[in-house]
Amino acid sequence: EPHPWVGGALAGLASSLRAQAEFAEAEALQREALALNRKNLGDSHVEVAMAFNDLGRVIQDQGRLDEAEAFYREALARYPDDHPWLFATRRNLATVLEARGALAEAEVIHRELLARDIATLGEENDRVALSKALLGGVLVRLGRSTEAEPLLRQAQSVFEAKLPAEH
Repeated sequence: EPHPWVGGALAGLASSLRAQAEFAEAEALQREALALNRKNLGDSHVEVAMAFNDLGRVIQDQGRLDEAEAFYREALARYPDDHPWLFATRRNLATVLEARGALAEAEVIHRELLARDIATLGEENDRVALSKALLGGVLVRLGRSTEAEPLLRQAQSVFEAKLPAEH
């Protein structure tokens, strides 16, 4: 029987393949990692939640938005309330909801994440800037550009200060 660490190794390889846009192979490996983690660790283990999230990402990359949303929701049902990946998965869910056109629901999630990020990281953090940019993008799509502009300008300022010019 494969050791429980094999699931983590498969997930790492799947992530590498995803970064190379080898989505079909990445998906197959991520599904294998998920199955191994469920078998070895139990269905409610945090590694299973993380595997559902990673599978959702590779599925989303392939444009299968309904399926990606379902995987993100499976992940969210398994995380402990304070797990750091919980918030990353909520952000992933918001991006898939936005892509599906569920803008109001995406806005709610982005607002929650922005408030949490500001409270824990401060205004000048690059993750806060990302949260502002994502929320701003949703607001633009909702026709609320006046509300989006300050968020997008703040994000731009932080990105320009913290990221290399070619980023």
